[in-house]
Amino acid sequence: MIEQQLLDYVHEQLGFGASPEAIREAAAQAGWSEEEVQAAFDATKEVPATPTPTIAGTAVAPVSTPAVAVTPTATPSVATPSLSTQTPPHPVTTFVGATPALTTMSMATKEASTKPATVIPVSSDTAHTTRSASKMFMLGVIVLLVVLVGGIGYYSYTLQQQISQLSATAAKATSDLAVATQQNTQLQQQVAQLSCKGTWSNNACVPFAISLSVTPSMGSSSPLKVTFTARVPNIDYGIDFGDGSASLTTLSGTTCTPDTSGLCTITLAHTYATSSTSAKFTAALTQNGAAVASTEIGIAK
Repeated sequence: MIEQQLLDYVHEQLGFGASPEAIREAAAQAGWSEEEVQAAFDATKEVPATPTPTIAGTAVAPVSTPAVAVTPTATPSVATPSLSTQTPPHPVTTFVGATPALTTMSMATKEASTKPATVIPVSSDTAHTTRSASKMFMLGVIVLLVVLVGGIGYYSYTLQQQISQLSATAAKATSDLAVATQQNTQLQQQVAQLSCKGTWSNNACVPFAISLSVTPSMGSSSPLKVTFTARVPNIDYGIDFGDGSASLTTLSGTTCTPDTSGLCTITLAHTYATSSTSAKFTAALTQNGAAVASTEIGIAK
């Protein structure tokens, strides 16, 4: 039994002016067998011809002439293009009894102006191609996202590495600065210790308590014999007696043994004489010619 769908399809496509070969190819692509298609063609031929219509009691006879010219009656005249000379698949009908005579195009020509000559359904390959294109698009989006996420991850990793390196460099610089500061402090302490004119205790210079004293410091007769006591760190000191006699530029010839304070005690004797009833002398302990300590001696007759 012929499928009504196939029969309608063949009849419709023939009405559109499609060639039998195109109809057969399209039906085969849709899955119909050659026998089913041929049966549909045979059944289409058995359909009775459409009765001839009449207008106002006048029969409309088919015209065998392939093309009919339409002559306008109005001015200006308009040239009417000639119709195709091919024999249309349906007869051309001329309506009689109207002035001017109207000639209509064949059904095939009218249908061809709005529909394609051959209608071929969309094949499964086209649908498969569409699905493949959609899958490829989605795959491209996924790959792009993966690349983007990977790039962000790699950038974050390299940035973290750079931050770690900078942190390590800063920590090393801080440590080096602390070491340099400590070395500078030690160097300053060494310089201060070398230049200290005293004893070095608890990283500080305690100046020597250098002194000069005399016994007796006052006498009632002349000459007056006195004893000087000097507290000095070494023998590089001298004494200026203040009476015009020769001064001692150094305490050479004496022994200096420093005690816990870093100083040693040196004693010297000297005699003052004057013809005046009273006199005063100033003795000074010197270092490199400069006085660092002094004492006074007086005589009153």
